[in-house]
Amino acid sequence: MVNTDKSQNYDLEIKLLLLGDHAVGKSSLILNYTKKTFYKNILGTAGIDMSKKIIIINDKTIKVTIFDTAGQERFRNIPKSLYRNTHGIFLVYDVTDIRSKESLLEWMEIIKNNSGVEVEIIIIGNKIDLINERKISCDEGKIMSENYNIPFMETSAKTGENVNNAFLDLIKRIFYKINKNVELKTAETEYQVNSDQKDDNEEYEGNTITQKIKK
Repeated sequence: MVNTDKSQNYDLEIKLLLLGDHAVGKSSLILNYTKKTFYKNILGTAGIDMSKKIIIINDKTIKVTIFDTAGQERFRNIPKSLYRNTHGIFLVYDVTDIRSKESLLEWMEIIKNNSGVEVEIIIIGNKIDLINERKISCDEGKIMSENYNIPFMETSAKTGENVNNAFLDLIKRIFYKINKNVELKTAETEYQVNSDQKDDNEEYEGNTITQKIKK
């Protein structure tokens, strides 16, 4: 959504939605992406939570709004308006839980029945840090993504492996679709995160961290 309110400090808003069964790590993925943090005993989402992050691509300030959903059956009645106003969806399963992968077919039907045709989707196999507990191979995930004709990545919300790459890939796909004639710059991406944490490479602007990442 292009911002037409000049009083707002962004050029474009992109809305993302995370779907998948309970305990596949959706909340942890968001927490890692927005705050570079992992909590082992994070509370499950009840209903819908929202997080925000500001990134800069091609000198455009983009407000990324991320909706986290509960995976339990009783919470799956997500308003259609949320689906239809979403630009991109992460469909998440747990590589240690076969049932969570099998549920993706049901989630795909939910997306098909509720989302707009232009929505971008990426399948995420999460928790790859649990090497000894893995039950779903990377090749199985690739085959599934080929069957759905949807991009696929494996991540670890605990270690951060591929988390930033997954979010940036989806955001850039959406950005490119909205700005079809724009060539993406990938050399450097700047992002801002609401966080209480700080390291030596970060600068504070109020309650916001600004940091540059070399791609």
